[in-house]
Amino acid sequence: MKKFFKILLTIITVAVFQSCVLADGESVVNYDLMKKAGMDAYNRKDYAAALQYLTSIPKDQHTLEIVICIANSYESLGDTRSAVMLLESLNRYNYDNYSAFYNLGNIYLKAKVYKNAIESYKLCTRMNTRFAPAYYNLGIAYFEVKDYNKALFNFEKAIRLNPSNKDYIYNAAVCLETMGDKKTAAEYYQKAK
Repeated sequence: MKKFFKILLTIITVAVFQSCVLADGESVVNYDLMKKAGMDAYNRKDYAAALQYLTSIPKDQHTLEIVICIANSYESLGDTRSAVMLLESLNRYNYDNYSAFYNLGNIYLKAKVYKNAIESYKLCTRMNTRFAPAYYNLGIAYFEVKDYNKALFNFEKAIRLNPSNKDYIYNAAVCLETMGDKKTAAEYYQKAK
């Protein structure tokens, strides 16, 4: 019953936000309020409400932030296909957008489509050579396909960009251990503590 009222409140709020009628009868849409409500819902992890608000905003009003939140909301609700289609369509038209490729890589990584994840992260790192999370996730994807040399290379790159990140160091240690370099792996494990 509580969920029903939450959904009903969301629908009513969307209807109210979508249009305000002026004195002369002309309708005005406040997309800033829609965006704020959608982003608030997204940050609360209420992905259904976030989609309700954010997809109500016309596409010509979408910012990159909105598109990524919509895609991540689809993915969080189990609609990976819609998330991938949205990010791929964005990437076709905006080739200088590293965060769209990063998010697409994350969706592929989670779905265990490693080849596509690798390609997305590689495009991301070409656009932003200082973005450590992309190198780290690229390392994870390479590790999953058992290309340990490339995995280690990308973990090391992530560590150079963010030397205090214990996850980066730990995963480099796991990779080194898998490759048989127990001594260096032990040093990395020690640093990761």
